[in-house]
Parts: sequence; C-alpha cells; structure tokens
Amino acid sequence: MQYSLLADWRPAGKAPDHKAVNMADTIRSELDELEKALISELAETAEIRARASCRTDIARAVGKYVSAHKDRFSPLEAIALDRAAAAACTAGQ
Repeated sequence: MQYSLLADWRPAGKAPDHKAVNMADTIRSELDELEKALISELAETAEIRARASCRTDIARAVGKYVSAHKDRFSPLEAIALDRAAAAACTAGQ
C-alpha cells in the first residue's frame, strides 16, 4: 500500500515519530532570503530575458545542463525544466 498524505499515514501507524515542525520558526527566514535572491536575479537578467533569442538560449542551456546531469532527469522532467525556464523570457509577450 502506498501512502501519499500524512493523514493516510496516521491510521496505518506509518506517521513520522517526531513532533510537527513549525515552518515559521525553522525555515521562514531562509525562504524569505531565497525569494529576495530570486527577485534580484530576475531584475539583473531583464535584458537577457527580453532578447528575441531568449527561448533558444534557454533551450540550449537547459539541454547542456540536462546532458551534464543525465542521471537526475527523466525526459519529462527535462521538458518541464525547459518549459518552466522559457517562461522567464519576456520577448514577444
């Protein structure tokens, strides 16, 4: 039997033994810093993302990355990464 939700685990006695983690106390500040860094990167790459060649450039970069990390990506994951990254392009929008 596969358990997909913590609520399903409890009746089956498969729930983790530890106390629930309070995300606000443990990683909220790290997530806030990550958000700031991502927004900063988007601002710094605005010119690149506005180029007409953005989608092609991203496809090449993703292809290179996936090739270098073949054991980490299924074909569907590689496609998803390419599409998600290409969504950052602003040219033609």
